[in-house]
Amino acid sequence: MKNDLEIQADVLAELRWDPKINAPQIGVEVSNGVVTLSGYVESYLEKIGAEIAAKRVIGVGAIAQEIKVLLPGSSIRSDTEIARQIQSIISWSDIDPNDQIHIKVEKGFITLTGKVEAFHKKELAQQYATNMLGVTGICNLIEIEPKLTGSVIKKDIQDAFTRQAIDHAQKLDIMINHNIVTIAGRVKSWSERNSAINAAWSIPTVKNVIDRIQIA
Repeated sequence: MKNDLEIQADVLAELRWDPKINAPQIGVEVSNGVVTLSGYVESYLEKIGAEIAAKRVIGVGAIAQEIKVLLPGSSIRSDTEIARQIQSIISWSDIDPNDQIHIKVEKGFITLTGKVEAFHKKELAQQYATNMLGVTGICNLIEIEPKLTGSVIKKDIQDAFTRQAIDHAQKLDIMINHNIVTIAGRVKSWSERNSAINAAWSIPTVKNVIDRIQIA
């Protein structure tokens, strides 16, 4: 098992390896496997990229995200411009045909609310916002309100585990209550944990996923 200094060195190396991240601007501290990311970056996309990079490292048990976004002068845009662009992008996509997604922008911070039929549509709305110039942060409060229901959700999830070759899939407990899925058990890495959660969210009828998975 890695100690904190080894985890810190690996996270720093992973940040330096990723060309999309300005690693010298990011600080990394580790205590009992909990990684704290600090410092400054020039875009929200870079902030999220640093978090994703840290999660790729074996031994990372949790992330404390304290990186701040300081936009360079060329990236600063008015809240009205940001709101209009994200609204335009969502309108041209197929994720919100009934105009149920609502957008609020304050000092570059986007808050998304409303309802969509599936998790991937909620995720797409956030991805569109993440990639926009001038964004300093995102709070995604969009609710999942699926049209479909069914008794085969558990089998669909287990089949997805098998397709994705999740090593400990047979040891994960899957409980379903009113289309809310709870997954518990132990896996070996963040990658397996994320695969399990994403497999559950990929089922159109799933309204929420409660993550009780532990990383061994």
